[in-house]
Amino acid sequence: MAGWTTLVQAETLSIALGRADLAIIDCRFSLVNPGAGELAYQQGHLPGAVYAHLDRDLSDHRKRDQGRHPWPDAADFTAKLGAWGITPRHQVRLRCDHTVSGRRLTASTSSHGPSSTHSQAM
Repeated sequence: MAGWTTLVQAETLSIALGRADLAIIDCRFSLVNPGAGELAYQQGHLPGAVYAHLDRDLSDHRKRDQGRHPWPDAADFTAKLGAWGITPRHQVRLRCDHTVSGRRLTASTSSHGPSSTHSQAM
């Protein structure tokens, strides 16, 4: 698969679904209703997608006095990606609603993990 560096049209992504080098992370999240994104994921998501919860997966609450959602350490985040089966060889696409979780996951995967990540609302 050619590496995407911009938003991907739904039609283009649908052709790539099921490819071994594609990873989809659904990171929809609402600060007002923290369970809403995961519920939406459970009700329907892109085939093969995993769900990343802002509080549980994208924050390190062991850290004190670093804000509401402290960034996880690189090693912890890389381990989380590995637990989801995501390696640097994967093309990562994010299914988000352009909230803090989508921006955080884009920055985290770009810094610590897979080589090509871009978030987009779908």
